[in-house]
Amino acid sequence: MGGTARGVGAVLVVLIVGLGAVSLSSCSNPQADVSACGGVPDQVLKVIGQRLDVAGIFRNGRMVPGKHGEPSFVSAELHRTGTRDGLAGDVLTFATTDVKGGQFVSVDPYARANTSWPGAHFDVERGDAMESRSCANVVKGLTKKQLDCRARQQQNGQVAVPGACD
Repeated sequence: MGGTARGVGAVLVVLIVGLGAVSLSSCSNPQADVSACGGVPDQVLKVIGQRLDVAGIFRNGRMVPGKHGEPSFVSAELHRTGTRDGLAGDVLTFATTDVKGGQFVSVDPYARANTSWPGAHFDVERGDAMESRSCANVVKGLTKKQLDCRARQQQNGQVAVPGACD
């Protein structure tokens, strides 16, 4: 009887440990799809920046173009005046149906609080807004020099080495 109890106990331990591992693996951070991301022309960032209510500029902008009549989403990092170059700022998200037309709406709370662009009638849960934000988060805090270095590495087929572009 002692051997059966030990066997049942061992099976229970294996089950509990196995279930724990499965549970913990489901807690990992999901990887955002950034495949539709593209850069944002500097002129577009300047147009959006004309309505900043705080001293600063937009940098590291990324855009997910609209599909089938949906708006395009532009997310960019707000780099406040006086902030050191390598420090990350907040990501603000805007939407437009005509990127070149210069009319945008603010999508997220940061964009609404820091610009005078009218608020969208939707939030970041809509369409590709989250993807746009994820794209901007990938490069948030990077300087132009660091971005250029990464682009050269990618162009030359090199693997990006952490710290190589700092």
